[in-house]
Amino acid sequence: EEKQKEIQQLADQKSGLARQLEDEKVELLSQLEEHTMKSKQLSVENLCEVLEATAEVQRQWEELGIALGLDRTKLAEISQTHPSILQRHYHLMRFWITDVGASWVALVHALKSEVLKEEELAKKIEIDHEGQLSSVRVKVLVTQNDKKLTEANLEELRAISLVEWKAVGLMLGIHD
Repeated sequence: EEKQKEIQQLADQKSGLARQLEDEKVELLSQLEEHTMKSKQLSVENLCEVLEATAEVQRQWEELGIALGLDRTKLAEISQTHPSILQRHYHLMRFWITDVGASWVALVHALKSEVLKEEELAKKIEIDHEGQLSSVRVKVLVTQNDKKLTEANLEELRAISLVEWKAVGLMLGIHD
């Protein structure tokens, strides 16, 4: 019975350490994603590129605004202030970039959302801005699969550039 208690204590300690390591991993991944997102923030200098990238959905400017997380009051203000769809799209994207804090990652998520379901356009933007998005893709792969990589995941990981692998190394605590 004494041995059983000792074994149970060791098992509890192991379980506690595993939870602690998992919590630390989640925190590090969260920090990496935050850093990646902040370092990839869009600025007004990117406005023309963003407008061009979203031209296909400019008629759905209001849905795009909702998917990007903008307040309906702001969308109503844009609608009342600017008569044409082109102007509304422009002012929506300008506001999102300057006041909300925009990124290609956020735009891709918005396009893929249930509100828009623009998978093809999102994929095109992912391809056009692959270097800026794949660090987040690595994070998702590592988090989702947690030690269980499939052949498809390995193919995705093989497509990642050296610079992005360095980011993964830093995430895992491996330095140059």
